[in-house]
Amino acid sequence: MWVWVSPLNGQVSEIDLNAPEFEITGLSSERRMLKGMVHIDLMPALGETSKIQLTPGDMDWSIIFGKMNQAGQAPRSFAYKIDRVQPAWVEHHSDTLTLRGMVFGEYTLHLKLLQPDGQYSEETTYQVNSMTPFFWTPWYRMKNYVYLSIGLIVIFSIRIYFINKGKKRLKTEVAEKTSELQDKSEALQRQATELKKLDVAKSQFFANISHEFRTPLTLIIGPLRDLLKSENKDDPKTAVLSRMYRNSRHLQNLTEEVLMLSKLETSKLEITNSPINLLQFLKRTTASFESYAETKGIRYQLETDIDAAVVVALDIKKVEKVINNLISNALKFTERDHEVTVTAVIEDQLTITVRDTGKGIEAEHLPNIFDRFYQSPTNSPEEIQGGTGIGLALAKELTTAMKGEISVESESGKGTVFTLNLPLTVMATEALDLDEDDFDFKDNRDAASPEAQTDMPKVLLVEDNTDMRSYIKGLLHDHYHITEANNGAHALEVLNKLRPDLIISDVMMPEMDGFTFLENLRASEKQAAIPVIMLTARAEQDDKLKALTIGVDDYLTKPFVSEELLVRVKNIINNKLGRAGNGTDEAGSITPEIEDTLSSVIDINWMKKVEASASSRIGDHDFSVDSLAEELALSTRQFQRKIKQITGLTSTQYLQELRLQIARQGLERQDFRTVQEAAQAVGLQSAKYFSKLFKARFGKLPSELLA
Repeated sequence: MWVWVSPLNGQVSEIDLNAPEFEITGLSSERRMLKGMVHIDLMPALGETSKIQLTPGDMDWSIIFGKMNQAGQAPRSFAYKIDRVQPAWVEHHSDTLTLRGMVFGEYTLHLKLLQPDGQYSEETTYQVNSMTPFFWTPWYRMKNYVYLSIGLIVIFSIRIYFINKGKKRLKTEVAEKTSELQDKSEALQRQATELKKLDVAKSQFFANISHEFRTPLTLIIGPLRDLLKSENKDDPKTAVLSRMYRNSRHLQNLTEEVLMLSKLETSKLEITNSPINLLQFLKRTTASFESYAETKGIRYQLETDIDAAVVVALDIKKVEKVINNLISNALKFTERDHEVTVTAVIEDQLTITVRDTGKGIEAEHLPNIFDRFYQSPTNSPEEIQGGTGIGLALAKELTTAMKGEISVESESGKGTVFTLNLPLTVMATEALDLDEDDFDFKDNRDAASPEAQTDMPKVLLVEDNTDMRSYIKGLLHDHYHITEANNGAHALEVLNKLRPDLIISDVMMPEMDGFTFLENLRASEKQAAIPVIMLTARAEQDDKLKALTIGVDDYLTKPFVSEELLVRVKNIINNKLGRAGNGTDEAGSITPEIEDTLSSVIDINWMKKVEASASSRIGDHDFSVDSLAEELALSTRQFQRKIKQITGLTSTQYLQELRLQIARQGLERQDFRTVQEAAQAVGLQSAKYFSKLFKARFGKLPSELLA
């Protein structure tokens, strides 16, 4: 019979005894459980069999043999061995045999009893079968291998799936980015093509318009030249004609520069060398800047040891254009009391050096100094100096066209050196005559003596262009005492000694531009109230808004009509003087105060019409300058300009003044019971704000006028 030991409860069955002396009376096992080692009695399931079946958990088990002992005697000894585990016989002296650490599988337990005569009995055997755990069976291991393989395959499949998905996504993104880059590249190519076309069209336009300029310029310069030759040099008109001629030539030079650039782009510029007396040419070219340097207070000179008889082959106009640009650039960026020196030497080539002790150029800007339209930033990012940015670029390209070289060295704060090297051929022929066509007569207009002008209003004229300064001075000379300054910094120095009634200032000036000058003026307690007219070529709306934001009183663009300038100057000065005379008088309405500054019946009647229209709607909170201008059939801009011209006030200031005057009259007549009622009656909702404006205008609070 067999003993089945259940894997669940450890019960044993099917045990058969071979010999009575080895009768099993006890069978037990020790199992490792969660709570520790547990002793399991296997005897209840023991039957009659010679085979012991153990569960996988019965690794340590014990057998008790009952009939081996006789009463009162010590246990008999026996020997045992186990196939594959204990092949040699082991003598044992107890009736209990404990076997530990048995491995899985089938074994044969051999027993033999020791007889009293010292001999062993016949062997008795027991078949012991220790069941292999299910997880140790080949089929289970094979199944596990299969599961493991399937799991690995699934894992690798998932990984490959996500890798392929990532590759696909990456490929899609790369394709999208590539397509996007291609689209951008195509767009950039299209833009580059369009820009190239636009650049060509722009160059063609400038070339065409420059050609168109040449005809009227010729008709201006020619007659002016003839008039200058025929006029008496002592005639005051001669100075005016000379100034007109000089600036017409300057405009002609600018036109020629644009034409040269256009020809350089199309490689159509031809180099035409002529025999010239080099020393005479250099003296004539450099001498044309002497008066300009003198007006700026710059020491200016030509240094050369070239023989007076040397005749060389050069393209006169192009070399003159290069030298003129270098010298004018040096003078432009050199301050008063500094110097500009032109040096010319001949060795294997002609070397002309233009050295100045001006502000210099930062090292980071030197590589770009010869680029077209490039202008080196000034010391202040807000400083405005003007210029076209083509002078040095043209000088570089002309020099290259003449197979020469031009270079620059500079150190910030110490000055700049331009070096021009030109190949030349010394000639034995007679030099070409150079035209002497510069008419530079000084303005012979006798300035009024200080004694004669003591009663005239004082005007400070801030303008860097000598001719423009002379022209404006000539317009104002008969009615105002004029003091001149050539830039904002110079003007601030003048203001330390002079208190003018009006300042007329340009915007684009060296050292300190007009905007910076105005900011300094408005920041000064003593000079903040001086009215300022900006007279400039910068007509952009942003520039006007900037000037108005800083606090300019009027903004007039060049070219201007002389009568308009005279009217604006007169209105602003009369308004200033009238206000100074009236002080903070509390009597009367706004109309009489304005009438004191008006110069015609037409202006008086128009201002009365404005006041009547504004007074009828002054209590409306939505009433504004725009609606008032619309009632008067004017655009807002026209209305603002006219109000400014006549009253010297902005339209907003005028409406505020009108509100305060009406409120004061009503308070004095006891038309209002409260300050809030007075404020609302003139279109102001905040009584606190109204009181602040009223106190600033009349020196007392509106509540002080209430009964």
